[in-house]
Amino acid sequence: RGGAVLLNSSSAVTFTRVTLTNNDSAMDGGAIASASSTSGIVLILEECIVSNNNGGVNTFSDGGGIYSSGGNTTLTKCSIYGNSCGDDGGGVYISEFGSVNTFTNCVISGNTAGLAADGMETIDGGGVALLDGISTMTNCTIANNTCTGMAGEGFGGGIAIPSAILHMTNNIFADNTADAGNG
Repeated sequence: RGGAVLLNSSSAVTFTRVTLTNNDSAMDGGAIASASSTSGIVLILEECIVSNNNGGVNTFSDGGGIYSSGGNTTLTKCSIYGNSCGDDGGGVYISEFGSVNTFTNCVISGNTAGLAADGMETIDGGGVALLDGISTMTNCTIANNTCTGMAGEGFGGGIAIPSAILHMTNNIFADNTADAGNG
């Protein structure tokens, strides 16, 4: 997990004007994985670039750029593009019950979820997959993301929200695609 950075336990990390590019992980979080059995992690990215990372190509590889399953995530003025993974969340994957997550003035584009495409399960969120928690997205652009899978199992080309809460204000969604027809 975490091609460049792995956060565990009660980590609190702030990245400011950092570029995370061309990293690979065999499973989860091509650039960053925030993973813990407890909810004590705080991950903050400000004015960062997360690009061209690969979060793995197998059936259960989530978060091509960022994988967050252990606390709260805040992204401000970040560019997240060209990332890919085998399963959910080509750009960003968030799955933490009770987490509070914020996306402000971000561009999430050109990410791909579903490289495994093996028919084992549905694939969610070419740009972002929100599987738990409460998230707020303000002044963001979600564009040109792709969610694919076998037999039309890709859902949410831009964002997939199968079991989370998302509050959105003043966002742009453009040219996202999902092979299940829910771009």
